[in-house]
Amino acid sequence: MDFEMRSEQIIRAGRSGYIAIPNVEVGQQVDPSKLLLSIVPERTELYAHLYIPSSAAGFIKPKDKVVLRYQAYPYQKFGLASGSVVSVAKTALGRQELSGLGMVSSDLAKSNEPVYLVKIKPDKSTITAYGEEKPLQIGMTLEADILHEKR
Repeated sequence: MDFEMRSEQIIRAGRSGYIAIPNVEVGQQVDPSKLLLSIVPERTELYAHLYIPSSAAGFIKPKDKVVLRYQAYPYQKFGLASGSVVSVAKTALGRQELSGLGMVSSDLAKSNEPVYLVKIKPDKSTITAYGEEKPLQIGMTLEADILHEKR
C-alpha cells in the first residue's frame, strides 16, 4: 500500500495584487521565520532603491536627476532611462543589515563602509524595446548615475 502524506495550507491575501519576488519553490520546506513572498498591490508605483556608500552620499538631495541603466535592457541597445531622487535615508545601513537585502552588489556587501538608501522614482514605468513599451518589473537590477551640482 502506498500512502502519500499531503499537507496543504491556503493563505488568502488581505488585498488584491500580484506576487513579487517569491522566495520559495513548490514542494520546498519553509522556515517560519523567513519571508515567503511579497504581495504588491495593483497599480503600485515603482521605485528604484540605490545603496550609496557614505563617502558618496553627502551631496545627494531630493529632486536630483538620475540616469538609469536596466540590466535586462542593455543601454547600448535600448537607451538610457531617467528619474529623480525622491528621498535619501537619514541613517546609514551597516554590512550586517545589507546582507539580508539580497539584491545588493557583491562589492558593496563585502565593504565595511556604511551605505545610505536613496529612493529613485523613474520617469516612466516602461522601457521601449523593439518598438514596444515593456513594463519594468519589481526586482530588476540597474545601475544609476546621480547628476547634481559640482562640489
